[in-house]
Amino acid sequence: MTVFVYDAAGKQIAEYSTIVESALTAKLSYLTSDHLGSPRINTDQNGTVIARHDYHPFGEEIFIAQRTTGLDYSADSVRKQTQR
Repeated sequence: MTVFVYDAAGKQIAEYSTIVESALTAKLSYLTSDHLGSPRINTDQNGTVIARHDYHPFGEEIFIAQRTTGLDYSADSVRKQTQR
């Protein structure tokens, strides 16, 4: 299950994903976005950074092996709409 949290302006400020796990194996993490809404940092429940996301000027994610995948630069939805 995934829960998206939005601010008063309608901008996504958090995303919480849940996989049904036992209480012993479940992990909590937080997604922090930059001023453009692009996901930048994942932290655990203690505030420890577990993943970082950096981008080239036009939105391509800078690849580093330890980073998580599947998060996109905030302008991707705009680019995908204009490429049609």
